[in-house]
Amino acid sequence: MNSSLNDLKTKRDNALKGAVPFIQKLLDEAVSKGEIASFDTEMAAVSFIYGTYQVLRYWNLYEKPISTDEMIQFLYNYHTMGLGLAQKPILIDEEG
Repeated sequence: MNSSLNDLKTKRDNALKGAVPFIQKLLDEAVSKGEIASFDTEMAAVSFIYGTYQVLRYWNLYEKPISTDEMIQFLYNYHTMGLGLAQKPILIDEEG
């Protein structure tokens, strides 16, 4: 069982590491097109991937009383505001 758990952790870590260059490339493209201000896209990608992972892990681990839609709305607003893409939070209505 310990071996299986270690294997799952390794796969998780590899997936998270692999997602960073993908997000960084998207951010680099947005910077080059002038869609967002220039900044350290590698660190922003790391923050996006690992930060989102940890928020979702915390939400699940502590069974926080927030719906999936509310969590998606929070993460969307947090990241778009952090990238300077939104002037104010966007609210998702009950129908999505």
